[in-house]
Amino acid sequence: MNSFETLRKYAGFCALCLGMPLGGCTYQQYCAKYEECSEEKLGEEFQEICVIENEGLLAEYRANEEESCLELAEAKEDMDLCRLTQEECRDFNNQTGGEACQEQVERYETLLMDTLITCSQLD
Repeated sequence: MNSFETLRKYAGFCALCLGMPLGGCTYQQYCAKYEECSEEKLGEEFQEICVIENEGLLAEYRANEEESCLELAEAKEDMDLCRLTQEECRDFNNQTGGEACQEQVERYETLLMDTLITCSQLD
């Protein structure tokens, strides 16, 4: 199955998620893409754990109502959504986001470094 067909399949699956928050559906797609593009076998429960971890991280950022933490959550979602739209696995796997997502990755990384202590519940 080529990347376009895969994204179309995930988009169809997402249509079933209309009653769920957008983040949940997006991370189901994101984690499926992550597994598809992985060069290793990630295990049967990988996608479920991946969704929980990503949604948990967003919830942690949003638990602190400071504006900078809310911006960090938004930046993470923007970065992950941009990576999800990458058709090629080499672009999806590129930690700097490939050319199309560099701005989103840089914004997230900058906000993360600026707010790491402020937005973490793990003090």
